[in-house]
Parts: sequence; C-alpha cells; structure tokens
Amino acid sequence: MSRTEWQRLMGAQIFRYLLIFLITLVVAFSIAIVFYIKQGQDARVFCSAAYTSAIGKNPYNVKDLGLDFSWNYQPYLLTLFQAICPPPIDFQNLYPLYYTLLLIGGTAVWELKSDWHLGFLLAFGGFWGFGWTIITGNITAIEFFLISIVIALLNKQHWWKAGLVLAVVASFKLLTIAYLGLLLFIPNARPRRFRVLILSLFVFILTFGISLFLYPHLMRPFFEQILGLIPNQHNVWIEDGSKNNLPLAFLLTSALALIGVDFPFLLSSIAVVLILILFSFWPYRIFNLINFAKDHFTEFFCIGLLGITLALPRLKPYSFLAVIPPLFYLIRLQSKERQNLVLAISVVFPIICFFVRLFLTGDNAYLTLLFTYSPTISLLVIFIMIFHFVANPQQITHARTT
Repeated sequence: MSRTEWQRLMGAQIFRYLLIFLITLVVAFSIAIVFYIKQGQDARVFCSAAYTSAIGKNPYNVKDLGLDFSWNYQPYLLTLFQAICPPPIDFQNLYPLYYTLLLIGGTAVWELKSDWHLGFLLAFGGFWGFGWTIITGNITAIEFFLISIVIALLNKQHWWKAGLVLAVVASFKLLTIAYLGLLLFIPNARPRRFRVLILSLFVFILTFGISLFLYPHLMRPFFEQILGLIPNQHNVWIEDGSKNNLPLAFLLTSALALIGVDFPFLLSSIAVVLILILFSFWPYRIFNLINFAKDHFTEFFCIGLLGITLALPRLKPYSFLAVIPPLFYLIRLQSKERQNLVLAISVVFPIICFFVRLFLTGDNAYLTLLFTYSPTISLLVIFIMIFHFVANPQQITHARTT
C-alpha cells in the first residue's frame, strides 16, 4: 500500500469515527428532549388508543382518545399495544430503548462484518430518521426491522417468506402496499411471480380479517378515519407540506410557489410519479429493466423502494428510517469514496439542517424550504446517484467479487 493510499484510508476512517461521535451526541440530545420536554406524542397515541379500546370506547375518535392527534392504524394493532403499554414493558416511557434494540437487531440481519461503521452511521444517522423516531415515538423502527428481514430473505431467494413479511409491513403503513408491486419482477416463471404477489396480497387482506374478528365494532370508524370522514379532528389528509410532511410533491409545490407559480399538490404528485417512472426507464427500456431484475433482483427491489418512497404523497420525517436498509445494501457495493459521499449527503447534511433550523431567525423562505426538506432533497440526490450506479450492472458484479 502506497503512502497516498494509506493516508486516504486513514482519512476515511477518521471521518467515520467523527461521524459516530457526532451521531452519538445527537441521539443523546434527542433522548434528552423526550425525557425533559415530554415528546413522544405518537407513543402516547398508541398507548392511549390501546387503553381507550380496552375500556370499550372508540380510539378513532380524538374525544375518546383524549389527545389532539388521532389513531390511524388497523384495529388488530391495538392488541399489540394493549400487551406492551402497561408495566413491566411500559412502551410509552421506554420506547427509545426498544427502538434502539430494533435498530441493532435490524443491522444484525445485514451481516455487517467489516461494514459495521457504515451500518451504524446509516441506521442511527441517515436522514436523521432515527432522531425523529425517538422524538415522536412512531413505530417506524419496526418497519426498519421488518424491511431488513425482507432484504435478507430476498438476497437468499426466499421469495415467499419475503412476500409475507412485506405484506405485514404494508398492513402497518397502508401506503407502502405499493412495495408489493415490485414482487412482479422476481426472477421466476411468470405464474410463480403472480402466486407470490397474490399470497402477499392475501396476507395483507387477512390482517383486515383479523381486525374484523377482534374488533368488528371498530372497522367502520377505522375506514372513516383513514378516509378523513370524521369531522373536526386530525387525520392524515389535512397535513400540509411542512416540517411534519415532506413528500417530493410538496417540495415541488412549495418551490414553485416561491417563484410565483401556483401548482396544486395533486398535479405535483402526478408529475413526480411520471418523472420517476421516465427516469427509471433510462437508460434501459422496459424489457432491459426486467432482465436487470432477473440478474440483480435484490438491487432492483432496493432501488424500487427508494423510488416509491420519493413518490409517496405522505412522507413524515421519521419515515426516512425505513429506506435505510435498502440504502445500506446498495451503497455497500460501491467504492469507499462513494460511500463517504453518500454518508455526507444522507447523514451530515440532514443533521446540520435539523439543528440550524431550530435556531434559524428571520423570514428567509428559501433557507426554510432547504432546511425543512433536507431529508427529501438528500434522498432524491442519492436516488439519482445510486440509479446511475445500478444502470451499470457490471459494476455490481465487480463489487460482489471484491
């Protein structure tokens, strides 16, 4: 090893250790926020919903719930929270510990080996998704853990098992049912692809059957809540583009508004989906894309998760935690220099923006837009970078053999 190569290697190691130190401080700060400023509002909603349903009231009604925010999940999950909210598990107060264990468990599935620095930095610092998860108490850490299992199963070509776990993920966050469409490209005969997809859809629908069996009286309030039909209370459809909802479509609408162009969110959503589809077919045509999936399905699935996440009409700050497993799988195949670049974009930039925004004074709309949507911007840039890499399958083959 030459002196120049040795210096470059040491510089990369120092960079990653400094990032570990930074993330440790930031995570500690976020946990302090939870305990001293009493955040964790989502965890309170989960446990309040469990208690409300246990005493025979309606958890989908904020008046019965006793909170400003609403419960928007399937009824069968109430059974889970009825089990874990009371002591000794005490989910509402100890969820930072449980979420940390879920992240450690998820990264263990990745088979880190010499990539443990990379896994730690992305899991606990990527897009500052874990920080937001700690602050809010949302269950995205469970999604992180399950998606890690899905990717591990796909990498071992256990298509059926991966489809089953992916269906469970979709039952948690209903918009992620779009992930199931990627199963149509698994490298098997066409009938088997459809059987895997149909089985996954059956499991997804089965969760509704379980909800109906356990809580038949709550199914109508559940559908009314997720459709925004319950008046005078919080629901997922009244959240505008702000620090609480960061889809790419809202970024487009907000950016155009700054230059005086009125572009409704619906049109922005359609435009984003079309742009991502057209971009994904370049430089491949559709048949070449399918052939790529046959030879590199796990990579195809991971890049598909990133693209679908960008296209979702609802993307909370903590939701970015769920894209970390596919991102890790994709960037571990690249050079150390590109890995460090991705770390800078996905870890350093969002964390800096998060804390600068806390102390931002004045009324600078452009800076506010940049800092607010920094996770979305980071994910978009990384998606473009990685897609360019994936567009050259020989690079993946080379990376796997080195």
